[in-house]
Amino acid sequence: MRELIKTLESGKDVARRDIQLVLTEQEWEAFNSEVLNVRELARSLAEVPARLKRYTDILKRADFNYNRAEGMQSSANAKTRKRFYQEAESLFEKAIEYLDESIQTQPDLIMWLDRNFDTRPQFSPQPDPHSVPRLIGSKSFRKSENATSLRQNRRQLKLHALRNSLENIKTSGEKKAQTDTITDEIVRPNSGRKIARHVKLDFSKLKL
Repeated sequence: MRELIKTLESGKDVARRDIQLVLTEQEWEAFNSEVLNVRELARSLAEVPARLKRYTDILKRADFNYNRAEGMQSSANAKTRKRFYQEAESLFEKAIEYLDESIQTQPDLIMWLDRNFDTRPQFSPQPDPHSVPRLIGSKSFRKSENATSLRQNRRQLKLHALRNSLENIKTSGEKKAQTDTITDEIVRPNSGRKIARHVKLDFSKLKL
């Protein structure tokens, strides 16, 4: 189990059959249930809502102007470069405002975004290509590193299931060790075998 966890943590995948071999029947059923939930989410995100299509269109125009400005030498075409930067900033501001209005109308759009989105002054994204939210399915290199693909989500589910199973094993071992220790403390002072057995049987009925 530790080797499977190590493999997943390195970014590689492991086969489902290997996961099934180390999980209990109950843990395996819970894992499959989570996988189905992810698949359902993927289906629900297959078609980008119209409002977000409009949002991404604005972002594309903003990115285009920003990239044009970045591609110019700072010492040449200074006025043109500045104009492209200003146009990009204006479009990023427009995109943020449009996204805010859209989410107020349709709150569930938030699950499409690759990062938290909050327009309160202290949290509002800056009007630049690095701060504005991207869609989780975006191919942009500026998409947040925290945004995960469906494949990554499945890998995370496997990792989560294995870690939970390992923790359950550790917890069970600790409980057993605690039970044995307390039983010994109770039994050792008694010299009669009958009394020792009776105490053990009664103690084993307690739920830890």
